[in-house]
Amino acid sequence: MLLVKIAFRNIFRHKRRTLLTLISMAGGYALMSISFAIIEGSYSRLIDAFTKSYVGHVQIHKQGFLDKPSVYLTIPEYDKAVETLNSSAEVKSWAPRVIFSSLAYGNQKTMGVQAVGIDPDKEKNTTRIEASVKKGKYLQPEFSKEILVGYGIAKVLKLKLGDAIVLMGQAADGSIANDEFFVRGIMGDETDTRNKHKIYMELQAAQEYLALEKRIHEVAVVIDDFRRSQSFADQLQNSLSIQKLTVSPWEEVESGFYKAMQIDKKGNNVTLFIVMFVVGVSILNTVLMNIFERTKEFGVMIAIGTRPQSLSKIIFLEVSFLSFISVLCGVGVAYAANYYFATHGILFEEGFEYGGVVFDRMIASLDFFVFAFPAVLTWLVAVLVSFIPAYRLRKLSPIEALREF
Repeated sequence: MLLVKIAFRNIFRHKRRTLLTLISMAGGYALMSISFAIIEGSYSRLIDAFTKSYVGHVQIHKQGFLDKPSVYLTIPEYDKAVETLNSSAEVKSWAPRVIFSSLAYGNQKTMGVQAVGIDPDKEKNTTRIEASVKKGKYLQPEFSKEILVGYGIAKVLKLKLGDAIVLMGQAADGSIANDEFFVRGIMGDETDTRNKHKIYMELQAAQEYLALEKRIHEVAVVIDDFRRSQSFADQLQNSLSIQKLTVSPWEEVESGFYKAMQIDKKGNNVTLFIVMFVVGVSILNTVLMNIFERTKEFGVMIAIGTRPQSLSKIIFLEVSFLSFISVLCGVGVAYAANYYFATHGILFEEGFEYGGVVFDRMIASLDFFVFAFPAVLTWLVAVLVSFIPAYRLRKLSPIEALREF
């Protein structure tokens, strides 16, 4: 307790230097917190738009479908999977799909397309496919030969609303799938790469076209928190216990996007490291100057029996007190700034749309993490830089200390 009192008293002995150190540490903490808030808020919004545009947070397939999609790889024991999803408190919504490749013919032209059979109501509650319809209307929730076509397909085949398009492919029973459909809506624009060459049709129409009966290829699942996608996928995989069935989080389904995002995050971490390095040098300079000025004092304390280890503890306590007070001061500034950026954001010069979401500004996050992690990091940096002066005190000779003055 005595060491705590001594350490607390010492940080206020040189008020000007302590104030400068506090400002430096509090500023460093606030910059880190604001940076984390903007980074996490931006990524969270992008991931939300990306996953809800089509992918979902978790997907269920028959084993091998993700690596090599095939019309024959339908989900086994689909009813059991549906029961498990409906009974899970974490699941917000889910949507079944039939996925296949086909040759599209219209207006004397042909092109390869990817077609997806969807349940319009379930898909509307799970993803933002409905929001991507720019011309015409979304699919009806009953059996229909109407389809949605991507902007790229409509452009190549010169399709307009109401035009007929013929799809030709391979059915699940080995026969040739061949049927005529009518354009109900056109999706996206030149910037929409995901739906550019896709066709969406009503689920029963897709099952009839492929002779699948009631079978499906994929289930997209949306849960409460996308950050739990990996753990939820593992949990769902274990609870289903269906052979040859795989449950994959969005990080695996869209591994290219996820890896690119992680690389970008590492680049941002370099900037944050530089901020902490500057703060650490400031703390080290203050602590070293403090020790140099008190060398005689420390020499006297060692001469009267104080152990060097106790002096090191005093240094650690002083630095801990400084970092704690700095964080308290920085939290107010960081919260005010983060709240403003979370409410108003940072406007882009030119916005863009992705997955039915307009990105016209960067929005900060107000999660506990964006305040707690910088606080822990600030304290760790302060403690780490205090090792240098603490080590010097352990080697300090009282005779040499007294001779310095």
